[in-house]
Amino acid sequence: RYIGDWSSDVCSSDLLLYIMSNLSLEYYIIIIQDLIDKIKNSISIIDEHEIKNLNKLIKNLYKIKDFLDEYIFQRKNKILNQSSLKIYVSDFQPRMKKQFYNLDYFNSKIGFNDINVNRIKYLINNLEKLHMFKINKI
Repeated sequence: RYIGDWSSDVCSSDLLLYIMSNLSLEYYIIIIQDLIDKIKNSISIIDEHEIKNLNKLIKNLYKIKDFLDEYIFQRKNKILNQSSLKIYVSDFQPRMKKQFYNLDYFNSKIGFNDINVNRIKYLINNLEKLHMFKINKI
């Protein structure tokens, strides 16, 4: 862009949100389920003392998947309660962010798809902006 031309100033985080939100929330559910399946299929290569953290990660991935399912259902049926959504996100989001370490750690041991891991992290970091993410039509 030209110096002084603020009309072309686009924040990179806004651009990333635009790109990531063009993936449907249903797609995010699919990649979360794929990740859960890959983790479950790889439990045999995980050390016994790490199983507790792995199970906690699986449990939290199921929670985000269930949350997205419910969010999509409510949005499609036009029964979305924004105030309860904000309360849930403010409680849930910090707990999910604590799982990023486990997600990265087990990614290094099992070898998930890095792009999908980053997509899941991005989604969790932007839960309060779910209204910007598209959903597939009925």
